[in-house]
Amino acid sequence: MGRTATDKQVRDNHMRLAQSLVQKGYTWQQMEAGDRSHLQVRCRARLAGSASFTIADHDGGIVCVDSSGKIAGGLVFMAANFPEGSVSVHVRALVVEPTHERRGVATVTLNMLPQVLDGYGVRATNGATRLAYGGCEPSAAVLYRKAGYEVSRPGAPLTLEVGTGASVTSDNPVYSCWFKRAI
Repeated sequence: MGRTATDKQVRDNHMRLAQSLVQKGYTWQQMEAGDRSHLQVRCRARLAGSASFTIADHDGGIVCVDSSGKIAGGLVFMAANFPEGSVSVHVRALVVEPTHERRGVATVTLNMLPQVLDGYGVRATNGATRLAYGGCEPSAAVLYRKAGYEVSRPGAPLTLEVGTGASVTSDNPVYSCWFKRAI
């Protein structure tokens, strides 16, 4: 289903896209309480099978803001710590406003995840892994591969290399592929 980008390719692509967007006035920040309702509405509207999507109080997030101060996109995640020190980070949603699509907002937002996790204090300990994962449509696989994520074939279960090594399956048939990456 395609090749995952190397770390160097991911860094180079991220820097190129981020510099272009920053020059146009885009910024990124941790999701704040005031951002939740907007992101929740956008997730419900834009994500297939997510009409009842809810951002929980324990969820974290990243918000991309355009030069006019409006939210251009965002990412919602839930993190879990395991006793041996590893961390799983479930990317619950990645959305971009239609007027900001195909500019790199999704790629840069996704690549901001490690820095934002650090800001939330979500760190692996004892040399363990911090693994980000989520579900996506097969058509979105290219985006995640360019961001350095491995993407499964449609319908394949996901085995997490953190905690107990659980295998998970998707309850949303639209998002039949899994993406994952140690971050």
